[in-house]
Amino acid sequence: MNRDEYDAETRRAAQLFEAGDVEGAIGVFEALSRSGVAGGLKAIACHNLATCYLQAGKFAKAEETYSRGVAYELLAGTHVVREAYAAFLADREEFERSAQLYELLAESQG
Repeated sequence: MNRDEYDAETRRAAQLFEAGDVEGAIGVFEALSRSGVAGGLKAIACHNLATCYLQAGKFAKAEETYSRGVAYELLAGTHVVREAYAAFLADREEFERSAQLYELLAESQG
């Protein structure tokens, strides 16, 4: 999959999500997160997928997806998914794990 195809599929998934078809968006973002695109793009797909899982009330799947996104993100040198995952953990009152992620973020930025 090339970047243009990735972008088109991301837009399609976002339209599905906005139209209330969260399960349809999940299917598209899941495929994107496992596609052959660069790690940073897979990380963003995981972030979007986790957002869909949260909307659907599938918290365990959201956490699993955030974790997978962090793995892609570490390879790409980005930080968006780690920030979102840390916030997710804080919202679930898993403060120690959240703090660990925020500490890793601070170390990687400094």
